[in-house]
Amino acid sequence: MICSISGERTTNPVVSPKSGAIFERKHIENYISTSGTDPITNDPLSIPELIPLKPASNPTIIPPNPTTSTSIPSLLASFQNEWDSVVLEMFTLRKQLAKAREELSNALYRQDAAIRVAAKAMKERDQVKKELEKVVTSLTVNKNSNEEQEIPPTINDKHTDILTLISQARDELFQIHKSRKIKLPFTADDELILSKGQTYFIDLKTKPKPNDSSAPQWCLDPFNKRVAIDLSDNKILKSELLSKKPAKGKRKQDNIWQAASLTQASTFGKNGLLAVISGNELLFDNGPWIDLGSNGHNVLAHPKLDIFIVDTDESWLICNTEQILIERKFEPKQEKIRIQDIHGDGEIIAAIQSGKVCLYSIITGLKLATFEPKYENVIDVKFGANGYWLYVLSQTKDMTKVEIFDLRSGTKANELDFKSGEETSFIIDVGSNTIFTVYNQGKYTISRYNKKSKKWNQNELKDFPEEFASQTLRVLTTPDELSQGKDVILIGLNDVDYNFETYVLSK
Repeated sequence: MICSISGERTTNPVVSPKSGAIFERKHIENYISTSGTDPITNDPLSIPELIPLKPASNPTIIPPNPTTSTSIPSLLASFQNEWDSVVLEMFTLRKQLAKAREELSNALYRQDAAIRVAAKAMKERDQVKKELEKVVTSLTVNKNSNEEQEIPPTINDKHTDILTLISQARDELFQIHKSRKIKLPFTADDELILSKGQTYFIDLKTKPKPNDSSAPQWCLDPFNKRVAIDLSDNKILKSELLSKKPAKGKRKQDNIWQAASLTQASTFGKNGLLAVISGNELLFDNGPWIDLGSNGHNVLAHPKLDIFIVDTDESWLICNTEQILIERKFEPKQEKIRIQDIHGDGEIIAAIQSGKVCLYSIITGLKLATFEPKYENVIDVKFGANGYWLYVLSQTKDMTKVEIFDLRSGTKANELDFKSGEETSFIIDVGSNTIFTVYNQGKYTISRYNKKSKKWNQNELKDFPEEFASQTLRVLTTPDELSQGKDVILIGLNDVDYNFETYVLSK
């Protein structure tokens, strides 16, 4: 019988009940005294648990007499004990070496996986840089355009340091948008609908008089869940979206403020600041106002900085809450522009100019690119959240078209046709792969982008869950909420009851 520790023939064999292995008694007792476990299975083991094995005895063999410590046999016994200790130590070291090899193998595997992930991230980074270079090149160099070289617009250069801040904010926003991963919980083949969601209330003491000419204008702050509504008599209401109707005695009195003239446009800026264009004034809900010099038409908020872009009859402006920072005047022969949207990176604005869609740099003021929609009557223009798509809605009396232009190549990527010319607006989800087209008769369509085929799939015309359907819907869910797995929720104003109805995107 061979000892499992020393590998030598045993003279006093014992068996471990934990592993069933055979050991020399002195070796296993030394090991148990040190570790208290079975050498093979590492299970707890004590010396009394060992089972001795008794080989057949030979009566002819007479054991030797005990030797003294000074005799040669005694010295040999001491050497034997030392050897036994060495054998035990070698066994322990072999076990530790095997465990270290296993841990090293796992560490090398994890390191290889980390290297692969890092290589993939670097490859994606390089690809993003190339795409960004394509976008910049296609926007700054328009080789196919026959337009005359534009003269840089006149600017008020007293506060040009704001342009440096816009450039820095652009780089920061680009990194944020690229790192944000948004994936809707639907496949490309799922048929989606809008189901009725929660009703929100606003802090309004008295309902305004109905406006027969058009629905009231309103804007949304999805990050703070607040709205602003243009009421009758040039009044503006700012209120949080309330899940319950406020009691009559607890309504606020300072949430309505008076404008000097008819409100043209409004928007929420950074930190929930409300900016409103009223005639030739830019008003802010925290008190100050700015004289624009001529009638204003639209206002856009920068996605990161406390600045606003405004277009007027004579120029387009960059303002903060106190003054006009940059003024870019129109040339005498230059067609007026009407700004529509600001890019997610905060440097480019999209504007309508003579039936065309033009992109301008906020930093230089120069025209970067021009896109010609199918129809001259351009209703709406929006930048995609992916950063390289531009959506344009144009229509005639009988036809409507949504065109998607690729900013990287400066060409039309896709288009969606609608037979009816009664669409009032369209909405893009923050993932840039779903378009909601809203009809003014209480109907809608959902168009989805298929990444494999690189085409848009148009669904059939559907009715809203209820008779009410706002002509203007907006996305209530923020990009961060979508990245956390929350639903895509649209919200619209019911101008009869002055409540806000929501619709949830679902299968």
